[in-house]
Amino acid sequence: MCADHHGRSEAAFTLVEILAAMLILAFGATTVIGVMSSGLATEHNSELVRDAARLASAVREELEHGRLMPRDGQALQAVEGGRLSDFPDLQYDLSYETIEREGSEDIACKVTIRWLRGGSDVFETFRFPLPRTRALYLRIRDEIERAKR
Repeated sequence: MCADHHGRSEAAFTLVEILAAMLILAFGATTVIGVMSSGLATEHNSELVRDAARLASAVREELEHGRLMPRDGQALQAVEGGRLSDFPDLQYDLSYETIEREGSEDIACKVTIRWLRGGSDVFETFRFPLPRTRALYLRIRDEIERAKR
């Protein structure tokens, strides 16, 4: 009877071996889940940064097409908490800075895009030169309006 008992124990797994295998499996699964959740968070953050760059480009286009530019003779207006409907989760602040270059002064636009991530305020800042003149089609439209008066 003892020989028969020894034969079965060599052919089967012991409780310790099963527990060790389960521990290794649990550790591997936990590691995989952690890597996947970290990857998803990184992907979401990169989407927000990409959207921030797209919003900054949209603000620049608004400036170039005259929708955010002041009329002739008016002062530049800063914008705080601006939003565009294409980017509902993002808001922008627009300000202007003077830059001196080789004896002349240029004006640069500073666009700060803000969003919430994990309950804290995150932002990206973009700078680009202010268009020196309004778009040609806007100047033509203004001339036509002046001529009608």
